Amino acid sequence: MFYDKRKYIVTICGGRGSIVTDVLRGRVEHLIISPQTEDTIWDVAIADGQGDELFKAKNIEGRLQRENCMGIGRDSGEKLTISFSRLTRNEPIKVILKIRELE
Repeated sequence: MFYDKRKYIVTICGGRGSIVTDVLRGRVEHLIISPQTEDTIWDVAIADGQGDELFKAKNIEGRLQRENCMGIGRDSGEKLTISFSRLTRNEPIKVILKIRELE
């Protein structure tokens, strides 16, 4: 069993921002999303390469941490789109994905 850790910084402008990840494959064991300020409120949606929503959270304040939250690219790798909206501050957000690669 192998683990891969990916870290992204998302730039926010006008309360919105998004990124497209590298090609990923496996199961997201840990998802951590952290704005710079603990009282920033935000929404996030994560979609796969076909635009299907894999994860969504609304009205989060500060840091979000989820475990075993989604499978990605089971048969082949795929890119994810991580989109943020309704942020109360225009500040960068850090996204960390710890992925267990499936054999």
